[in-house]
Amino acid sequence: MKTRKKTNRFYAKVLYDLIADVPANKQDEAIQVFVQFLYKEHKIRNAEKIIAEFEKYSGEKEGKIQIEIESARDLSKTEIDKIKKMFGDNVAVATKINPDLIGGVIIRADDKLYDASVKTQLTLMKKNLVY
Repeated sequence: MKTRKKTNRFYAKVLYDLIADVPANKQDEAIQVFVQFLYKEHKIRNAEKIIAEFEKYSGEKEGKIQIEIESARDLSKTEIDKIKKMFGDNVAVATKINPDLIGGVIIRADDKLYDASVKTQLTLMKKNLVY
């Protein structure tokens, strides 16, 4: 019988299930047990990625939408708030600067990509003009 590879998401779910019903004053102990588990599984080097998956998974369980906004420059709080509002009230935002975009934004939400970058608009315009 073939064993499936355990992903970072698998370990994130284990951590979530482990601390879900543990009182707040006992969560430190539960996390210590989890760290020992990761060590025994030879996955301690993936701890940072597992924590990122845990944050994403726990947000999903709580109905939180995780979005990433990529832009050519830093966005103001007002601009970020306008984008967040498009996705609802329970939104967590990560931002990324990519000067190659020239302007506009690329938004990643769940498995969807919304590309409103100037770079993409220019590429599409060029493609339409050439043909």
